[in-house]
Amino acid sequence: EGSSPEARRARVDPPYAETERGQLRRLCELGPAWTLEAFGGHRRVASLRNLLRRLSVELGVRLVVNSKGFVGVIKKCLFDLEMLVFFERITGVQEGTYGNGTHYDWQSLSGAGLPPEMFSFLGRASAHEFLQGAKRTTIRLDMSRRGLDLKQAVMVDDDRGEINDAIGLVSCIHVAGCGVGAEEAEALLGFLGIHPHPYAHPALMWRATIREEVLQNPRSRVINRAWTCLEDDDEMED
Repeated sequence: EGSSPEARRARVDPPYAETERGQLRRLCELGPAWTLEAFGGHRRVASLRNLLRRLSVELGVRLVVNSKGFVGVIKKCLFDLEMLVFFERITGVQEGTYGNGTHYDWQSLSGAGLPPEMFSFLGRASAHEFLQGAKRTTIRLDMSRRGLDLKQAVMVDDDRGEINDAIGLVSCIHVAGCGVGAEEAEALLGFLGIHPHPYAHPALMWRATIREEVLQNPRSRVINRAWTCLEDDDEMED
């Protein structure tokens, strides 16, 4: 949630944690109010919740998180914000990814300070909750299991490297600011053929035209916040 004022207020003081259990314990200590600030405050969280509800409940979209964070931490954040229910699965990294742990982490390994109900949030290999290598690999395996093609799945990510890696496999939306906002919401709904009333945003008619050109091209494109078509690096230089 980057450089937003709310995120800056949500900075974390010591002790720090490097493990899943340690970070989950620290998150419990910080409390839901900290999570709310870290995600941008009441207004932004309400907008995100409404978007997720519309996608998952009203439109039947299956939502999955593929992250380089810990599963338990992601689940706890989404639970605190009343968003976890909208996701079919949370996929993250395994314990030990970011170091052997601090003294605080070692205390947490025994379960000290971690509420019993939090153990159900910890990532499980049996539930296929760990990334299978790169995000691209995990997405490809998931799409294969579901029988999905390029036009039936969308990746939303703020990492340009992850986006570039996924080009040709899945449709992509690059988040170029401080988290998913109105532009990304329009993009997601646009992939489903749903647009706000055109008079609410004069540029939407042009964006819709761009979207159709993108979806008709089998080589895949990346959509940025202004619905601009980005070619791969070689074509962009031309």
